[in-house]
Formats: sequence, C-alpha cells, structure tokens
Amino acid sequence: MAAKVKLYLRLLKAELEDLKDDLGLIDERCVARLQSDEITPYVFKENDALLKHEIRLIDKIIEIVDGLDEAVYKSVEDLEEDLIFKARGLLASGEEPQAVELFLARKLSKVNTYLRSGD
Repeated sequence: MAAKVKLYLRLLKAELEDLKDDLGLIDERCVARLQSDEITPYVFKENDALLKHEIRLIDKIIEIVDGLDEAVYKSVEDLEEDLIFKARGLLASGEEPQAVELFLARKLSKVNTYLRSGD
C-alpha cells in the first residue's frame, strides 16, 4: 500500500503543478487581451490579482502535499482524507476563491480514477 500512497502523492503533485501552469497561461492571455484593448486595465487588474492569488494557494497546497509522510498512511483513502482536511483549513477563511477547492477536488478525482484504472 505504501507504494500506492507514494504514487498518489507524486501524481497529485504533478497535477497541481500542471494546474499552476494552466493558470499562468490564462494570465498570459489576459496580458495579451489588455495589450490589444480587448479588456480594460481595471478588468485586467482584477483578473490578474485573482489568478495570482489562486496560484499562491495552489503553491500552499503543494507545500502541504510535500509535507505529508506517506509512511503514516495505511491507505490512499486515509491520505486523501487528511489532505482534504488540511486543504480545507487553508481555504476556510471564506475569503479564498472557491475555484481552488473545486480545482483540488477535480485533481483528486483524476488521480483516483487513474489509480483505479490500474487495479
């Protein structure tokens, strides 16, 4: 089981890094839209601030993932439960973008689906 937990953590981290890259691409597209006058500076600032905040939160979730000791968990389910608990603590202020929790849920589901397909 330890190998599966370790694989889960590696896959999840890769998915979260990929998500950060995607958000960075969206931010780059916003810059291009600003430069071509498709959006106003005000809209750009709002979008840019939100995207950068989401990226910072994902970085913090990656830090949580990196800080998990796979030897502590008896199953992937135990690991996921602890990870969700810790992530919700990070996102619990109510001021954090709800999208980050949805992003995380989708990534957890994707990793779970991948792992189940190998069973």
